[in-house]
Amino acid sequence: MDMTRGAGHWILSLGSICALGLLSQPVWSQPSRPVGPIVARPFVHPTEKKVDYGLLIRAMRQFLANDRYLLKSELTLKANTPGASLISVAQIQTIAEEPNRFRTQITFINDAGNVGRGYLLVSDGLQVWTHDLVNNIYSVSNYQQFQDANDNFLSGMLSRLFSTIRNSAGKDNISLLVTVPEDKLVEILETKLAPDQAELKSDTQYLEGAKYTTYSYLDQTKGYQLQAFIDALTSEIKYLQIASQNRKTLNFNVQEKVIQYTNPSSVPADAFRFVPPARAKLQKTPISINPFLQ
Repeated sequence: MDMTRGAGHWILSLGSICALGLLSQPVWSQPSRPVGPIVARPFVHPTEKKVDYGLLIRAMRQFLANDRYLLKSELTLKANTPGASLISVAQIQTIAEEPNRFRTQITFINDAGNVGRGYLLVSDGLQVWTHDLVNNIYSVSNYQQFQDANDNFLSGMLSRLFSTIRNSAGKDNISLLVTVPEDKLVEILETKLAPDQAELKSDTQYLEGAKYTTYSYLDQTKGYQLQAFIDALTSEIKYLQIASQNRKTLNFNVQEKVIQYTNPSSVPADAFRFVPPARAKLQKTPISINPFLQ
């Protein structure tokens, strides 16, 4: 599907943009109410406002400072094609631990609010197993193949984004990011990722009745936008949204809403081990996650 292909490549490109600050030096909308879950309106570029890099650094540190996390989120995907409008909602729960280990449960919810298709993804850091729970089939790929797949963002944009940043930046640069004094990192970002150079803008917006500091990256040439909504009091990323517009083919908007984010002290011993259930069949080709197939 062209939409999932574009979104998947966009997430990987975004990871490269964010990792740039780490690699170049020692690191580093307004709401509308459509049918279904509330999704911020894309392609509304914030007004000029000084970017609060300190808040952005603190928010990134919350994801990068710990080697394991538990993330519960809701992913809403809206697509408009000539003659059709589609919406898909998925509930996602991920427990992850470095290096590259995770266990993700994806449950799609249909228009009536009932449970639809479901997938289980398990990575031991080297291989990723994808289990289609409805058809009881599974496939196996290596970790890099999974990271390069066009539909991997459906397993959680935040998880995939920060995994990309970790792998691109490297362990040493990540350590610098979480230990270097904030004012030093702010100085680096102000130099390397200045708004007029990186198209990074900041604003204050409301979504679902709450006030957030937003960071928007807009590429008018390629036709996509990233927007992160951060709680200024807790420095927590509450929403991450990507959107694309193509007048001739497709407009899509994908938003991930964080329901819960914690850093458990330990994980179950078998969390990252996949055991095929009874009568499950191995599919030789990778299983694709289809958000619109109920």
